[in-house]
Amino acid sequence: MKASLLFTTTLAIASSVLAAPTFSPLRTRALLSNNHGRRQIPPECDLNGLDNVVLPVANPPLPAPGADLYLASIVIGRGVQNYTCGNDSTAAPVAIGAVATLYEASCIAVEDPELLASLPGRALAISLPTDPEEDLVCGAQPLERNGHHFFNSAKTPTFDFTEADDEALGLALVSVGARSPAPDAATAVPWLQLSRVDGSVGPIQSIYRLNTAGGVAPATCEGQPASISVQYAAQYWVFSSDA
Repeated sequence: MKASLLFTTTLAIASSVLAAPTFSPLRTRALLSNNHGRRQIPPECDLNGLDNVVLPVANPPLPAPGADLYLASIVIGRGVQNYTCGNDSTAAPVAIGAVATLYEASCIAVEDPELLASLPGRALAISLPTDPEEDLVCGAQPLERNGHHFFNSAKTPTFDFTEADDEALGLALVSVGARSPAPDAATAVPWLQLSRVDGSVGPIQSIYRLNTAGGVAPATCEGQPASISVQYAAQYWVFSSDA
């Protein structure tokens, strides 16, 4: 089932919008692929070798990406973390996966890293577009949809970029390699390092979930329904190889 169909039944989000700082419009992006399948972005949005585009540091730190990988994209995920509850009201809800739309933020990372850091919180406070194909507008800055995140039938975390205009990033199936508590662990899901597993198609090797906002389930199942969906947003830093 496509994530957009799941959203129509699981997402009900508050409509308040936070003000955004003054920011120049996103530069036009022409996303191209070379013969090696490596995803290209215009020079002005290239994420590599920039002093101001630095992987946020978790505490304790997450493993670093491999030296042979390049930062292909930074996207904002906006959706829900899903949980279930059984008959024991004293038990904690059990996580069963997430559903999120992914929005391109690479050019924002180049233009304004402070704005990038604030985007998960801003995204959490606004409604997703009625039409799932539309941009997500965080204040004055539209974010272009370029994929979606879900758990497949085998309960494997999946990042599908094949619906984007540029399909070079492909379909990434991942597993959790390491986790670290979010600074606001009471309300925000942990930061994660995700590693490629069999079944992936395309060059993605590792994905980091960082600067999370929301997504934490109630402490116990007392008074909760059998299924719980908790709104969340996060940055996803996507690292790829050329192959």
